Amino acid sequence: MYAMQSTGRSINLTVEELRNFISIKVIMGIISMPSYLDYWSSKTRYPLVADVMSLKRYQEIRRYIHFVDNNETNSDPYFKIRPFVERIRQNCLKVEEESRFSIDEMVIPYKGTKAGKKRQYNPRKPRKWGFRNLVRAGASGVIYEFFLYAGNDTFENCNFTDEEEGLGWGAKAVLRLCKSIKKKPYLKKLGIGAFSQTVCNKTKLAVVKWHDNKCVVLASSYAVAYPKTKVKRYCKEKKQRIDVDYPNLVKHYNAHMGGVDLADMLIALYRTEMKTSR
Repeated sequence: MYAMQSTGRSINLTVEELRNFISIKVIMGIISMPSYLDYWSSKTRYPLVADVMSLKRYQEIRRYIHFVDNNETNSDPYFKIRPFVERIRQNCLKVEEESRFSIDEMVIPYKGTKAGKKRQYNPRKPRKWGFRNLVRAGASGVIYEFFLYAGNDTFENCNFTDEEEGLGWGAKAVLRLCKSIKKKPYLKKLGIGAFSQTVCNKTKLAVVKWHDNKCVVLASSYAVAYPKTKVKRYCKEKKQRIDVDYPNLVKHYNAHMGGVDLADMLIALYRTEMKTSR
């Protein structure tokens, strides 16, 4: 459709060609070359790409591929890619879940200038320019749920209670990602803490404070401080490592944290670069 709008002629894309195009993009993420042209070059030709589709056809599809009618618009800041993103999200939701999750932010790299304010800059990330993607992943690094940051419109279509609406942005992001958990064993927000515990039976929450190198507070609806174990820590006064109390809640956190970071690392290994050609 976009080709017809731009040139007045159809590129006659078939379903099989689209599948081949997507397959080529996946392969390019696994077998990385300096330029996409290298896969068809006589010196660096890669048969699993070059034999599937000609360079000219690949460039033509890449030039005109769109996911919605380019003449339509709505208030969704990700309108042009929403059908594609939502299909990926629905497939993530179909994956059989683990019982422990972590929630964090990853960046989908993008250096272009067409995205306006949707493109964010984060100097702490390896890829500093891109789209903010809030993710719920298992300890294995498998992604089960995600949503793209959209500024003030991020929670536009989310159904929160009055109490939840009064929470901060971070809390609402956690709630949104956790609402799709199929088996809800807990909603936890953990860190390294100090050993002092308060339990609320009404809300079924445990708050633990653990004095490690510094004082950190942990809250969980899944685990409490007991049964406690021991862990080695360096004592400045005795100038040696000694045994200190290690709350069960902290033990669970350390064992299952970092799922989103692991997922981000695994994706970075096979990054599928995509640029349009004008």
